[in-house]
Amino acid sequence: MSHISQPASLDVVVASGRVVLALFSAKWCTAGKVLDTQIQPLLSTEVMYKYIDVDLDPYTADYHKVVSLPTALLFVSGEQQAKMHGSFSAKDLVCE
Repeated sequence: MSHISQPASLDVVVASGRVVLALFSAKWCTAGKVLDTQIQPLLSTEVMYKYIDVDLDPYTADYHKVVSLPTALLFVSGEQQAKMHGSFSAKDLVCE
């Protein structure tokens, strides 16, 4: 798992054209912690996973209009294809 430490980091990865799953959460968000541990075993080598702590990087969260936690964004070929927020499971992400 890669934690975003610089605001531009997510945009650089998305611009690479790879499939990117970004999870926006925070240390205090229990649902986000659970999702983080559930997502990792489901990933393939074709999907780059990024965890963004909104308390450490509020600018990226604001740019992507993240208003509730947890929020997952899926990017394909540099474009956002899906957004899920609130109560969902890692299996819901796979089915999307």
